[in-house]
Amino acid sequence: VEKALSVAAEAQAMFQQEGDHRGEADAWELVVRLQQIYGRPPEAAAALKTAIGLQQCAGDKRAQAYSLQRAAAMAVEEGRHEEAVAAAFEALALARACADTLAEVEMLMLVSQANLGQLAKVVEQAGGDEARVTTLVRKGEAKVLRPARECLAIALQHGDDYFTGGAHYALAQAYLFVGFTE
Repeated sequence: VEKALSVAAEAQAMFQQEGDHRGEADAWELVVRLQQIYGRPPEAAAALKTAIGLQQCAGDKRAQAYSLQRAAAMAVEEGRHEEAVAAAFEALALARACADTLAEVEMLMLVSQANLGQLAKVVEQAGGDEARVTTLVRKGEAKVLRPARECLAIALQHGDDYFTGGAHYALAQAYLFVGFTE
């Protein structure tokens, strides 16, 4: 891994010297993947933050949206659900800003999943108090269901089977958690 990191650092330095923010961001994205593979979450998060900043400088909203998607996933893995939700909403806004329908579908799935994770954490903290759990779920269900439903509607409209399947899956998970069936 050290050799791969070394070579990625060389690429990053070369792109930086050329003033190529996109290339430099790509090199940092590689560092993120390597750090994740080798179980170094703090280093991966720092590299990702750098990549996102460079993508922003380059004006690459689509790449920035996908990097924020990765940031949200990393935050969920580490139990930082509020951070995941914030990153998911930022990724969604960027996907919409670049008018990429399929990216919007992915980011809506992400928003639903991030909200689901946050709601699950709140429910877990409520312990075995069924009345409190029910109240919390009812209070938070729209945050989970609304983006999943919107995601499915857009995917169906777009006609992409892969994303439609993913949207159905996200909505099914949301319904499962909040206790509904359709």
